Amino acid sequence: MSTAVGEDSIRVIVSKDHMAAEMLIPGDFARTMLTEQVCLGALQQSGVEIKENVIETVKQMLANVPPAGEEYRQVLVAGVLPQHGKNGSIEWRVSEPGETEKTEGEDAGDDEQAVSHYDRSAYIVVKAGDIIGVVIEPTTGVDGRDVLGATVAAMDGKPVALKLDDSVMRNASGELVAQANGILHRDLPSITVQQVLEVTGYVDFSTGNIDFTGDVNIREGIRDCFVVNATGNVEVKGLIEAATIECGGDLIAHGGMAGRERGYVNIGRNLTAKYLDNIQGEIEGDLEIQREAINCDLIVHGAIISPRGTIIGGKVGVTGAVEVTALGSGAGVATELVLGSVPKLEPFATQLESLAEQYAAKRDEVEAQQKLMKKNTRMMSAADKERQTEMMFEHQNSTSRLAKATAAGEALAAKIKQERTVDLTVQRKLFSGAVITIGIQSFKIYNDVSGPIKIYLAENGDVVYRKGDSDPSLLAKIAEVKASAK
Repeated sequence: MSTAVGEDSIRVIVSKDHMAAEMLIPGDFARTMLTEQVCLGALQQSGVEIKENVIETVKQMLANVPPAGEEYRQVLVAGVLPQHGKNGSIEWRVSEPGETEKTEGEDAGDDEQAVSHYDRSAYIVVKAGDIIGVVIEPTTGVDGRDVLGATVAAMDGKPVALKLDDSVMRNASGELVAQANGILHRDLPSITVQQVLEVTGYVDFSTGNIDFTGDVNIREGIRDCFVVNATGNVEVKGLIEAATIECGGDLIAHGGMAGRERGYVNIGRNLTAKYLDNIQGEIEGDLEIQREAINCDLIVHGAIISPRGTIIGGKVGVTGAVEVTALGSGAGVATELVLGSVPKLEPFATQLESLAEQYAAKRDEVEAQQKLMKKNTRMMSAADKERQTEMMFEHQNSTSRLAKATAAGEALAAKIKQERTVDLTVQRKLFSGAVITIGIQSFKIYNDVSGPIKIYLAENGDVVYRKGDSDPSLLAKIAEVKASAK
C-alpha cells in the first residue's frame, strides 16, 4: 500500500504483510516543506499507528535527510513479529545405543581402549524404575503487532504426541518411568519396554554382547567370542559358534552349536539342540540332542532325552535317566558317561564327611589326653585341674559337632540316593571303548553291543544290563571294571 501527499510529494509504502512502513522522499521535493507534521500526516493517512517511537524515528530521519536532488528512502516503522510457541518434546535420560559412560578424567582415547567392541550394545537396556526421559511441555506463543496496529496472532506449541502402554508410566512430574525390565523402543509416538529381545540378524559386532532381563530370540546365529546372558529363554535359529550362553530358562539351538573347545553354556532349565560340538558347561534341566554331542564336557542335572542322538567323545555326567541311539563310536573315540551323579549335592557331602573326620579326630585327641591325666590325679597342679576342665568342654563340643555333622551327612546321603538315577537305554549300538562310570566303578565296554540295551542298578545294588526281553546280566561280563577316577 502506498500513500502520497500531492504530486511528486513524499510517499509512505506499507509492505504487503503490514510489518513495515517505508517513507520515500523524491529528490525534487522541497526540503523546506519536509516537516515533522507532514511526515506524520503521511504516515497517519496510510493507516500507520503513531506512537512515541515513531515520532522519535521521524525526528531522527529529518535530521539526516540529504539535500534536494537525491531521492531518500527509510523504513520508519517496523511491526513486532509474533513469537510462536515451541512444541513439546522429550528430554531423554538414557544413553544412545553404543554410547558408554565416561568417568571423570577420561578422554575419548581412554574410552576406546577401556571398552571392548564386544560390549558395545546396539540396544537400550532399562530396568523397572529407570527414568527413561522427561516430557517437556509446549510453550505459549506471544502475539505480534503490525504497523497498522493490528494484532498478529502467534501459534501455541503443540504437546508431544505420546502413546504409552503398561510398560512405561508418565508421572505427575512428566517423567517417563520404566515399569519393567527390558529393551527400550522409541518409535514415536509409541514408547515401550519390550521384555522379549528380538535380534533380527546375528549376535556380532553390530549388536555387541547381549545382557538382557527376559527372553532373547535370535533370528540368525551367534558369532565367535560373543556372550548372550538372559534371565529367561534363549532361542537361536542359526548356528552358534564358539560363544558363551548363560540363561535362566531354556536354550533352544535350532542350528546347533560348534564350540571348537571354547563354547560354553550355563542353562537354568533345559537345552535342546540340533547338535553340540566341543561344548563345556552345565544344564540344570534336561538335555535333548537331535543328532550328536561330540567331545563335550557337560554336567546334566536332569535327564538326557535323545532317542535319535549320539554321544561321541568327551565326558558327560548326568543325574537322571539317559536314552540315546548310540554311545561312543566305531573309531574308538574316548567317551565317558557318568551315571547317577548328583553334582549339586555331592560336594556338600564330601565337605560334611571331612568335617566329621576332623571332629572325630579332635574328640579322640581329647579323650587320649583325659586318660593320661587320670593316671596322675594325685600329682595334679591347679593348672592341670584347670586344663582338665577345659578338656571336658572341648570333648563335649567336638562330640556335639560330630553328631550334627554325622546326622547332616546321613540326611544328605539319603537325598542323594533319592535323586540319583542309574538308567541308561542305548537304542542302536553301545560301542567298544565307551566308558560308563557309576559311583566308584568304571565299566569299559569290550566289544560293540547292538541295541536296544538297558543298563541299570539291580535291587541288590549290582550294575546289570538287559538286551531286549532277555534276563539281566552283570555289566562286568561285557566290560572291564576299574575304580573310577576321583
